[in-house]
Amino acid sequence: MTATQILCELERRGVRLEAVGERLRYRPKDAIPAEMVEVLRAHKEELLQALRELKVKARVRGQDAVIQSTEADVCFHCKGKKVCHCALCAIPAPRMRWADGQCRACLGTGALAWPERVQ
Repeated sequence: MTATQILCELERRGVRLEAVGERLRYRPKDAIPAEMVEVLRAHKEELLQALRELKVKARVRGQDAVIQSTEADVCFHCKGKKVCHCALCAIPAPRMRWADGQCRACLGTGALAWPERVQ
């Protein structure tokens, strides 16, 4: 398995993997079977490198710009889900019901970045 395949599988399972120094941290712990933990151990260095180089689309805080960032935070508003159920973001449907709409806080990227980190 490559690091990309492992990261895709973790995302499919709803697992967040992050590099903390030279260690891998994943949450939620109960979403990964023992076999997958062994795969993480076997590919640790490759995963650490991939996570350091990983870039995500993020909206720059306070701007309408979307950038590629390695320092993005999960959107506080949609919690990274990219869509909202709230009246601010949702699109009015017939009879005043609300439909899912693209998150206006992150512009549908699921992440936000500080402007100072963007060079």
